[in-house]
Amino acid sequence: ILNAYPSEKEMLKELLQNADDAKATEVCFVFDPRQHPVDRIFDEKWSPLQGPALCVFNNQPFTEDDIRGIQNLGKGTKEGNPYKTGQYGIGFNSVYHITDCPSFISGNDILCIFDPHARYSPGATSLSPGRMFRDLDNDFRTQFSDVLDLYLGDHFKLENCTMFRFPLRNGEMAKASEISQVPCSDRMVQNLLDKLRTDGAELLMFLNHMEKISICEIEKTTGALNVLYSVTGKITDGDRLKRKQFHASVVDSVTKKKQLSEIP
Repeated sequence: ILNAYPSEKEMLKELLQNADDAKATEVCFVFDPRQHPVDRIFDEKWSPLQGPALCVFNNQPFTEDDIRGIQNLGKGTKEGNPYKTGQYGIGFNSVYHITDCPSFISGNDILCIFDPHARYSPGATSLSPGRMFRDLDNDFRTQFSDVLDLYLGDHFKLENCTMFRFPLRNGEMAKASEISQVPCSDRMVQNLLDKLRTDGAELLMFLNHMEKISICEIEKTTGALNVLYSVTGKITDGDRLKRKQFHASVVDSVTKKKQLSEIP
């Protein structure tokens, strides 16, 4: 998985690009350093995932195509659709630089867990390395409240949006990991976010839909959300139209090139 992504430094850019492909206009990267309760979780195997994590919010829900694409590690939906440069396809694999078990909640009613080791998620097997829960009802939310609290619904509106969570690979997890034996420290994540803060305004110029990028951190003791950085692009309706037209022309060129290459 990681051979195609030699640097974890590109991971946040990949996630930004994925969100932009999904036509999100806002992304927020949140470092959550807390150790969460383990009373209302799936089972004991899940406990290591209740520690510090990088969470990434965007204001677009997953589509069925997105879900299918992200389930196929190593290949995304982008090849057949140049409008979507792999949202949640190949680029998503870069998150395995910091985690062994990524997950997300979308539309506040779909919870997806990716568990390549089939070690943490309930019901995961080598043939089905993960789990998807749909239509999360009140019983589920009550029984597994400590799991759902991981997705920061007290700070973000999750309806019609998506929240990813990447629990950091700690020392114990790294020893047993077949993905990477390099632990991910709090400092490593903070360094990644510092780099994004440096590049944020420039990155915004090259994205097609994105209008706001934020970086936040959860206060370890109080649980308060602190905004560390935020950049917003002021885009007029005219400029927005020009940007869409330019993007459409690029897509058209890519599509025509592909068609020409297929002519015998």
